[in-house]
Amino acid sequence: MRIQELASYRNEKNFSSPFYAELFCDDIWGDNGEDCASVTIHPTKEGWHLHYIRTQSGIPYPFAPHTSKIVDEYEKDVNDEQFYDYLLLHNLQEAFMDYITTV
Repeated sequence: MRIQELASYRNEKNFSSPFYAELFCDDIWGDNGEDCASVTIHPTKEGWHLHYIRTQSGIPYPFAPHTSKIVDEYEKDVNDEQFYDYLLLHNLQEAFMDYITTV
């Protein structure tokens, strides 16, 4: 995949659903919780819109109630080159290509 291909995908494909990827999901508090991050990506006229969210959920200590909280969340518009770098940074090239073939 090259940067130029991203622009053609964005302009030629009919994106009925966004691209979703889980970036990581790690245990926290021993086996009592998870720290997870995911990204949802929509094409826009000028580039790509990213919605990133990171949550922590679980039981922080024995007999505590289950908790779930948003640790970090942002939305960002990026161009094709920045999106390409984002895919490389998070090793999502293969998952994105699989998504493109199903769109």
